[in-house]
Formats: sequence, C-alpha cells, structure tokens
Amino acid sequence: MVNDAERELGGFVRRFETDAGRQGRAALVGLLVGAAGAGAAVPLIIAAVTGEPAASSLAGIAGGIGLGGLYWGGLCLARLLLRRSQVFRLREGGLAYEHEGYFRLLRWAEIRSVTDHGRPGWFGELAGWDVYCVVRPVTGRRIVITGHTPGASGLSEALHRAVHRR
Repeated sequence: MVNDAERELGGFVRRFETDAGRQGRAALVGLLVGAAGAGAAVPLIIAAVTGEPAASSLAGIAGGIGLGGLYWGGLCLARLLLRRSQVFRLREGGLAYEHEGYFRLLRWAEIRSVTDHGRPGWFGELAGWDVYCVVRPVTGRRIVITGHTPGASGLSEALHRAVHRR
C-alpha cells in the first residue's frame, strides 16, 4: 500500500514481489535433500565407528550434504514464514520495502552499501542464490533480496547504481 511518505520518495519506477511458491519449493527440496543425506550418514557413521575405513569418507560426504540441505531448506522456510508477501518498490528517490506487518522506507542517502554475493549458474538459479543482494542501511537491520524475487538482478543493479552514484 502506497502512503504519503512513500510518495515523497518521488516517482514510481518498478515493483518487485518475492515468489513465495519458488521459495517454498526451494525449502522443500533443501529439507528433503538434507533429510536424505542425514539419513544416509547415520549408518555410514556407525560403520565407520565399528571399523569400516571406507565408510568414514562416505559418512563425511553424506553428512555434509545432509547438513547443507537442512541449513538451506530451513533458511528458505524461515524466510517464507517470516517474510510473507515481501514486496520491494523502487522509487526515484529510494526504496520502499514491506512484508506482512512491516514497512520501511529508505532514501538513497540512508543506505550505507549495496552488495550482491549471488552465485550465477544453473544451481544458483535453482536454489535462489543467483541473486543475494544485501542492502545495509545507515541505521537498522539489513534487507536481503534473493533470486526468489523475479527481476531481482535488475533491482540489485538499480540499487547499486543509485547508492554508489551519490
């Protein structure tokens, strides 16, 4: 919902809305891969402890896949549940950001830095890592824009240009 304070940021440029379906699918895949990896690691760890030397490296690989999948799936699930209906509105003079029960305006001068730690490639796109833009305001909490938001790379570039040209 646009209010008077947001209108003071100037003309509307573009709206970006996070795709909750894509975020939910990434959470589900991560949690399933994590559970499978952790489940496979348990008997391998038991075999390694009981003296099967080949099982120790396989246990490490399966355990690493399990922990990584559980971490990523849990992070996507937390973002899905805690940041419902996440919307970014790019304006000429700043950024409006909202999700259920939260609204924030940032003028360009109120943003300390914009960095994108995205990982390009098919796996990055599948996991939503293709864009991982961190907006750090002068005061307050950071805002993270991921590849789960359609057009996130364009939003990241626009934010970077606006903030670093001042």
